[in-house]
Amino acid sequence: MGIRWLALITLVATPAHAAQHAFALDLQRFSVDGVRTVRAATGVAVMAGRRVDAALTLGRIEDSVDGTGWAIGAGGAVRIGAGALVRGGVTRIERTAALDAWSARLGPELHAGGATIALSGFGGRRADGAWTKGAGVDLEQALGPRLAARAAGSFARTDGEPDALAGSAGARWNAFGPLHLTGELGLARDPAGTLAAPQGLLPDARPRATHPVRASARLGVRIVLP
Repeated sequence: MGIRWLALITLVATPAHAAQHAFALDLQRFSVDGVRTVRAATGVAVMAGRRVDAALTLGRIEDSVDGTGWAIGAGGAVRIGAGALVRGGVTRIERTAALDAWSARLGPELHAGGATIALSGFGGRRADGAWTKGAGVDLEQALGPRLAARAAGSFARTDGEPDALAGSAGARWNAFGPLHLTGELGLARDPAGTLAAPQGLLPDARPRATHPVRASARLGVRIVLP
């Protein structure tokens, strides 16, 4: 999940259902059982045009392994047809107890009926020169005017580390007005901490002794203000 963590940190996903000019506040908690817990608070400012959207983000991260950090991002989307767009973003991560990093992501997003599918490829480079490359998919299906089912999967490969995999399923609920609540459960094989980090963050350089599949969970609160 962390590779694709609701696009909390990067601008790969600007706020869902945002107005032409909007500000969103995201509060997120992600955990891989017995390995890592990450909390983040992120502000996203969005400007949406007829064919092009742009956004800026600033996030504060608290990581049980890598300490505190900041993430600054810029990105947006270009509409290429009815119900289709290409979305991308670049993020800089500054961390107190782990290596700093750059990351980037790009991919298509398709809308049909009440369904949305987003595909993305991503890459990033740590301060020690190690590269992470991977891909992710997000699916969302509207079940009603306020409720949507969600599913996601991701894969990452980092220089000198075992591959990481994750999958999850859950739901998003527009509780009232600008308030959206999200919950997801899943499984993650996360030997290097790749999947336990918010999207855009890269794994730390410390080796892991074992590489089991573990339960993962994410809870999120999003407030979108036009």
